[in-house]
Amino acid sequence: QQQRVIAQGNVELVIHDHVLRAHRLTYDRRTDRLTAEGEVVLLRPDGDALFAQQLEITGDLREGFVRHVGARLDEEVRMAANAATRRAGRWIVFEKAVYSPCPIACPTQTAKPLWQLRAKRVVHDTERRTLTYEHPVLEFFGVPLFWLPWFTHPDPTVERRTGFLAPALGLDTQLGLALETPFYIDLAPNRDLTLTP
Repeated sequence: QQQRVIAQGNVELVIHDHVLRAHRLTYDRRTDRLTAEGEVVLLRPDGDALFAQQLEITGDLREGFVRHVGARLDEEVRMAANAATRRAGRWIVFEKAVYSPCPIACPTQTAKPLWQLRAKRVVHDTERRTLTYEHPVLEFFGVPLFWLPWFTHPDPTVERRTGFLAPALGLDTQLGLALETPFYIDLAPNRDLTLTP
């Protein structure tokens, strides 16, 4: 029995409601490992997408590794990283990552984003729907402004959760340059409060 199965061309594979597209797929039956190469796109059922040139993942999609990865967490949020590892079907660990709200905050796709978070490591907990950053740096127009040892926020699929909202930079005729950092408080299913210092 052949231990390796290879598919080439515009390959599309559906596994557990996930869609994997690539130019070449190699499945090793002995190790239950799938290798995708060439303009790889992994679409998750929630609409998230992962982009890379090469991806290695187990047949059940619970464990995997990819280098030079881009991710779309929803229509408004992008993430890029040197490498990403999927663990236990729950966590995606991005190494040397950048989280950005493009394209909404970007005047053009080639311009630097209004703001972005750059971190040594970002852990996306897909069950708790939370992003946790190790040593993040908040940048405005590519200029580092704040450093924190640790930071966490809900992923873009969460509609209501207490915490900081996206900062906004503005210009006021009386105050000059202004930075707003809204804080949202989820009081109840039908009540909330937003404070904007």
